[in-house]
Amino acid sequence: MIFKTAFNCFKKYRDRLKNRNSFQKLVSAAREGDVESQLQLGSAYILGTGVVADHTLAAAWYEKAADQGDATAQCRLGSFYYHGIGVIRDFKEAKRYLRLAAEQGLGEAQTALGDLLLSGKVQVCKADAHRWYEKAIEQKFAPAMFRMWYPYFKGKGVARDKKKGLALFLAAVDQNYPPAARIQSEKLSVPQGKDGVSDAAEAARLHAVAEQYESSWPWFELDRPPVAARPVIYQNPEAEKLIRKAAADGDPAALEFIEGSRQPQEGNAPSPADVWYEARKGDTEAQYKLAVMFRLGLGLRRNAAKAVKWFAKAAESGHVESQYALAQILLSGEGVRPNIDAGTKWCRMASDQRHYGAMAMLGSVLTNRNLDDEESCREARKLFQSAAENGVVHAMFRLGLAYRLGTGGPVSADSALNWFRRGAVKGNRDCCMCLAEMFEAGEGVPPDQKEAAKWRRLAEGPTAPTEPQD
Repeated sequence: MIFKTAFNCFKKYRDRLKNRNSFQKLVSAAREGDVESQLQLGSAYILGTGVVADHTLAAAWYEKAADQGDATAQCRLGSFYYHGIGVIRDFKEAKRYLRLAAEQGLGEAQTALGDLLLSGKVQVCKADAHRWYEKAIEQKFAPAMFRMWYPYFKGKGVARDKKKGLALFLAAVDQNYPPAARIQSEKLSVPQGKDGVSDAAEAARLHAVAEQYESSWPWFELDRPPVAARPVIYQNPEAEKLIRKAAADGDPAALEFIEGSRQPQEGNAPSPADVWYEARKGDTEAQYKLAVMFRLGLGLRRNAAKAVKWFAKAAESGHVESQYALAQILLSGEGVRPNIDAGTKWCRMASDQRHYGAMAMLGSVLTNRNLDDEESCREARKLFQSAAENGVVHAMFRLGLAYRLGTGGPVSADSALNWFRRGAVKGNRDCCMCLAEMFEAGEGVPPDQKEAAKWRRLAEGPTAPTEPQD
């Protein structure tokens, strides 16, 4: 929200920032004390728009605006101090700046201050936190409504008022506040009765709203800090000695691990050298992590062959995620020559360990390779059933298709519709398209061109949800 506001605040000036003279004028105005210019520069240094991103400079410009009493700058600076972005982390300073902004009536700051008072980072005061939430609610601020709906609904810290709690929750949903949208989407994800179709379509829309939240950077949401890269030192001294000795002997792999260890890692992630050290000792979890690093290029250059090598070492020890990953690579030919037989073997081993993604994959392999084999199709349907019941979205589509076409068992339009709806509200385009076709043709339901068009829009439209990764 605040990050989005910062972006919108600065967007109208980005063309000016491309022009050096205009940027210098903006800097001059900010240095002369113009608050709007200081805010724009703070936003520019957050986003790296027209300048090199620099959180220290962003904090400095926000501090200048905050010292002049600007509530937006005070709120952002409070978030900086809470997360330690561009400044030394200081919860007392975070509270001070958030309170200054909250007292000026800024809903974001009032909500963030309430969160801080409940976080345990400063002295906890539920009554004070609820008071600030209520002030934000008076401004119809959806995040504050979402924070107070459950306390009212259950009587947690406030007098119980289920009607008010539900009203606050629905108001947050109406404003498309993503956490509220996610809960409502899950509630509507299994349509019931004749009205279930419209509920399912709304659930799909809310699910898409919630998914957008995962990639956002809401500054006032204190429990969702931005990822701050930092240099990582070796966590295991023995690993450092081993790597450096190998590098001195000219081992190219060791040189690569050292270079990878210089790269910023997220959070407390170990360096590639630490992982390699543990993997060589036979630690299956480390072997899996090292394979993932090679597969995705995390701290190391991508290398599919090395990824396969380390996945195989862990898979042979029974590591189920490695078996599944190895099956994915070998079946798809991801950077290596496809090997259907070996991929199927590893997929079945992971499936036998109740890995639901592997069950869905094995079911697909069985039906794709043996569509005329009734026994294979029956096994595939059972696999799809288990995977779908445990939330694998692609399996919901394949199970619905099995019921629709009668592969591996009897035809059941009702069951097909049920599983297509459940997959559709999770963002599966194929499920949306199948629903459109069934409503259009009156397959298991009365023909309904309006409903068919609705599902077709979700499947084909520019805002249609994409299929989540299983």
